[in-house]
Amino acid sequence: MVDYFPLLKYIPSWFPGATFKQKAKVWAQEVLDLNELPWKDVKSFIASGTAIPCIATDGLEKFSSQLDEMEEILKNVCGISYAAGGDTTSALLLNMVVALVCYPEIQKKAQAELDAVVGLERLPDFNDRKRLPYVECILKETQRMWPSLPLGVDHYSVSDDFYEEYFIPKGTTIVGNVWAILHDKTIYNDPMIFKPERFLEQSGKRCPPDPTLYSFGFGRRICPGRYLALDNSWMMIACILAAFTIEKALDINGNEIEVTTQHSNDALSFPMPFRCRFTPRSPQALNLLETGFMGQEVAE
Repeated sequence: MVDYFPLLKYIPSWFPGATFKQKAKVWAQEVLDLNELPWKDVKSFIASGTAIPCIATDGLEKFSSQLDEMEEILKNVCGISYAAGGDTTSALLLNMVVALVCYPEIQKKAQAELDAVVGLERLPDFNDRKRLPYVECILKETQRMWPSLPLGVDHYSVSDDFYEEYFIPKGTTIVGNVWAILHDKTIYNDPMIFKPERFLEQSGKRCPPDPTLYSFGFGRRICPGRYLALDNSWMMIACILAAFTIEKALDINGNEIEVTTQHSNDALSFPMPFRCRFTPRSPQALNLLETGFMGQEVAE
């Protein structure tokens, strides 16, 4: 609100209607704690020799001789990686689970690809990614079908501009309608149908644009953590598919509980609450999950 009406920042916090200032003070401390408290925990774990390798431990080791100038940067990078991507990545993963429950034939096709490439004795890692195109297509189609931020993040024109016959004055708020772009039937055939194969590269076939071009924002304000988010999402869904079959939950009478593909109408769009079952695909599947992630390769 203050971004649109800068004069509001001069209103004292006790002024009627200025509760946003009191809230901002609380939120500011929470943001500070989000950075400081986990960072203190990591340093404590390192000191006790119990730290699990992660981006924070890697950064502290790599810049151990420059911590005076680098520690604050490392702390903020770790904090923003968690805060900025936690909700959007969660929405993307939940959307993929909804898709796999609603389209079991797609799930079976992805699992067949994983079994052929990875086998049943280990979990997939990033070395397998290029050989798992269908899993990659599921990730892309989920972004296209249900973008986490349907209207993106507002932009602000820094100078007068024209778009076709429209004049856009300096200071105009620009909203990129990500959902409309990703459901344009002139670009994506049958846009209301979930079809991962539309992104499969085949001889003589031209693939539609990668949804990543739009789902993470535009221009200078494009999400800087998009590669981390995509890597994490790919790893999570590939491992889930390798270890589990995801099905509709059952009621007390043994009947399937239907899952809807409806979503919230909020700025950050989540699927409506749903229930499902995760069934291990094999006796060793749970053991793979318990032991596999400890040695999992970290995306570079």
